Amino acid sequence: MGVGDAIGNRQASLGGLTWQPRVLWKQVAIVFAVFTVLAGVSAVYYKHTFDSLWERESLDVAQIARCIAEGEGFTTLFLRPFNAALLAASDVPNLELNHGPLYPYAVAMAFKLRSPADQVVAWVSLVFLLATLVAVYFLGKVIFDWRTGLLAASAVGLSAPILKIATLGQAWTMASFFFTTLLIFVALHHRAAMAERALAGAIYTAGAAVCCVLLYMTHHLFILFAVPTAVYFAIAGSWRKVHLPVFLTVLVVLAAPWAYRNYLTTGVPILGVNAWDLLARSNAFPGDVLYRSTTEDTRSAATLLLFPIENFSAFARKLVGGSSDIATELIKVMGIGIAGFLIVSTLYRFRDATANAVRGLVYALLPCGVIIIALYSLEPHAVAIFAPVGAVYAAAYLLLLLEAKKLHQFYKRVLIGCFLFLAGYRTIPAIFWQVPVDEENTNRPAHVYFSNVASRGMRLALYTDAPWIAAWRARCWAAWVPISDADFDALDALGFPRRVIVLTPESNKLPQDEIWYVLHRVRTWREYLADPNAALKHILEVAQVNPNDAPAVQRYIQRLKREFAVSAALEGFKPQPQDPLSPDDIQIFTRDE
Repeated sequence: MGVGDAIGNRQASLGGLTWQPRVLWKQVAIVFAVFTVLAGVSAVYYKHTFDSLWERESLDVAQIARCIAEGEGFTTLFLRPFNAALLAASDVPNLELNHGPLYPYAVAMAFKLRSPADQVVAWVSLVFLLATLVAVYFLGKVIFDWRTGLLAASAVGLSAPILKIATLGQAWTMASFFFTTLLIFVALHHRAAMAERALAGAIYTAGAAVCCVLLYMTHHLFILFAVPTAVYFAIAGSWRKVHLPVFLTVLVVLAAPWAYRNYLTTGVPILGVNAWDLLARSNAFPGDVLYRSTTEDTRSAATLLLFPIENFSAFARKLVGGSSDIATELIKVMGIGIAGFLIVSTLYRFRDATANAVRGLVYALLPCGVIIIALYSLEPHAVAIFAPVGAVYAAAYLLLLLEAKKLHQFYKRVLIGCFLFLAGYRTIPAIFWQVPVDEENTNRPAHVYFSNVASRGMRLALYTDAPWIAAWRARCWAAWVPISDADFDALDALGFPRRVIVLTPESNKLPQDEIWYVLHRVRTWREYLADPNAALKHILEVAQVNPNDAPAVQRYIQRLKREFAVSAALEGFKPQPQDPLSPDDIQIFTRDE
């Protein structure tokens, strides 16, 4: 018997869902033992790597969840000038617009069981990681067999990049769970369609639609996954004329309330404020400039439609650069073991029609996901949602290959162990040794300062370059430092007090032509803001300029100050003496009313 025949026989036996009673207990025991080990690995990894929440997204979700848990509704203490301008006519000027509701509400439920804390946010993410591993097992079992599902779940559960993403406290593990569950429903639908079971197919179709809605409620942009899924139901099975309407009906009915809410608050249904992520972090709107502006033209729906045309170069660069980052992140998340066998498995046509059907849908979903992540400014590690299905097909191909080669059972187990080692070897150091925090990206001084503010019981409304930190650590209503005087005026009109500005090392990431960068880095500018005459005298002494030239120097400095987009808005602000209990690189400016 040749290798091809052996693989064919192996595939013919895959996908069976019946168990013989005498081996049922053994399978259950093995599955239970493996998942116990995976849960233990996750717990140990978390213990050795988690210090506190550092990521902007994590901190933002945490403070939103606390607002929910404290009965304030789906609101935020992190005020983006862009969002504030959108909600200018709203009765709730701090209504949350940037996040889907499911993950913040899940964290809020955990907060009600335990007091709001950093580790609770990470626990919720880890719970959804474990749920994803269970979904991976069932996806592999439905498409292939229980061994494939268990091997795939083990590979995902041992992957250090995936465990790290899970400990960040973000919504990507929840999205991975819903995405994997979506593929399970698609696989079950395909099997039902092949067996001409119309009712079962309709039920699985409705389940897939529910998963698409749950993805949408996790992150607005994931609603775009519904498009390839709808195309699949339009072409798959003899009952497609029934199943497609079922899919669309369930999708529209369940998604309509939240889409209508987005329409009322932003004027853009479905994607809501996330639609403007298309513009953000491009050459036209570098960094976070878009969300620190209240410019009315930027909020126009026509801007969203015309941006790819009028700024095609920025649009194309964002897509190409983002796609490159995502490809790198995908390989990192998959690991050597999964990525190696996955690449080969994409070129192999499985004899199981369901396996090929699900993989065909994934071929359509993956480019859609890359475009979403690249163009809409999502974090590259959002691509982790594709790791579970990738692990299933990689594990399936490995087991088929081992079966075809007719190796001794001992060597099969050794090679499977090598596969798992390649998937999880970077997890080993974290299990046995404490992993240091990446200080470069944590902005620890801001965390320390705002924690001190909270410990003193101060509840302020302030402008800062790190509002997500202030909102969570100090429970302050924190507005992002705007980019122009007009933005300050717009926020004044909304009733946000212009009394306190706190600058942290986050200002070092802002453009160097912004006043915030200069005020944080250059002591002389802070002195000039406090007392122009004294600062001018100091400049003349240091530069050894003739006192007779002082008026010309003063006019020059005044002209430099006016060239900053934020200039008049800072009139009356004075830098405060350094707080001895605060980090040295925290700058505080206040203005007396």
